[in-house]
Amino acid sequence: MKPREQPVPREQPTPARVPEPSYTPADSTYVPFAVTYAPGPVRLESSGTSATLAAWLMGAYPFIAVLGQWLILQASQRLDPLAIIAVPVLLLTVVVGSAIWDAALLRRRGFDAPSAWWILLGPLAYLIARAVALRHSGTRGAGPLILLVLSAVVAGIASALLVTPILLGVQNDSLIDQFETRVEQGLAAQSPGIWEVTCSHDASITTVGSSVPCSATNQTGVAVSFVMTVGQNGQLSVSEPTPTSTS
Repeated sequence: MKPREQPVPREQPTPARVPEPSYTPADSTYVPFAVTYAPGPVRLESSGTSATLAAWLMGAYPFIAVLGQWLILQASQRLDPLAIIAVPVLLLTVVVGSAIWDAALLRRRGFDAPSAWWILLGPLAYLIARAVALRHSGTRGAGPLILLVLSAVVAGIASALLVTPILLGVQNDSLIDQFETRVEQGLAAQSPGIWEVTCSHDASITTVGSSVPCSATNQTGVAVSFVMTVGQNGQLSVSEPTPTSTS
């Protein structure tokens, strides 16, 4: 009789090994497949005030511009080409520099600041962008913008009362100087000698019906006087010259 064969035991499959975390903080419990979130950007707490000297300078820009123009005209009483170019360039430099300075100060104090490129559209555009940015920071910054509006109104009134009369006077003097030159050339063509014509600058050559007394002399001692009258459409008429004594 043959002995019974014993059944061969089957091998059990080895269970899969779950990887353990390479690092587990000592004071925390490891949770598999836990979702973690990265911290968001840290917002700095604003310190100090949002008011800056640069912003107030931009707010007062219209009045400063008119004041500078008036001072130059008072000093020269003539439209110096160098001054005409220098004043706008100087004011533009101050305004652009103020915008860059203001934006840097606001960021340093922890406020939202507008881009300094807004100043290329003028102080009004920059100050509006500044007020919006400061509102996002939870503070108010419309003071310089309000000052800009008030400054523009005051500058308009000051320009009409102070600058415009000077400009009109300069224009009147220039037109009279041109008239004197034309008369000198006409007299020199009619009679020999070099003539010098002098007209009063007190009368307005741009006002219809205005009369401007003039006199003319040459190196030979001949002297005449005449009156220039302003007619319609700016046409100038000259009265018959009257001989005068040079003594």
